[in-house]
Amino acid sequence: MRNFYWLIDGALGGCSRPGVLEPERRGGSSPEVLENDLAWLRAQGIDALLSLTETPLAAEILAQHALTTLHLPVTDMQAPTAAELRRALEFIDQQRA
Repeated sequence: MRNFYWLIDGALGGCSRPGVLEPERRGGSSPEVLENDLAWLRAQGIDALLSLTETPLAAEILAQHALTTLHLPVTDMQAPTAAELRRALEFIDQQRA
């Protein structure tokens, strides 16, 4: 899992898009890497995933890992809108409740 870090220890983390190949492998994505990344996240106790990527992660693979997910597609290198940010914060609050 690339670039994972805790914002709030054990409660809220951030990371690069799961499933992305290492840069030395010329980027791109792989179902196998996604499987491994999601398994790693679950092993850390993570049970919810908020994705702000333009394209969603593979729903069938997410379902196999029993992750609660919210995909809010945000244009690459752009900030989310106020409405998207509110929805993201609502999701985070719901998951932490």
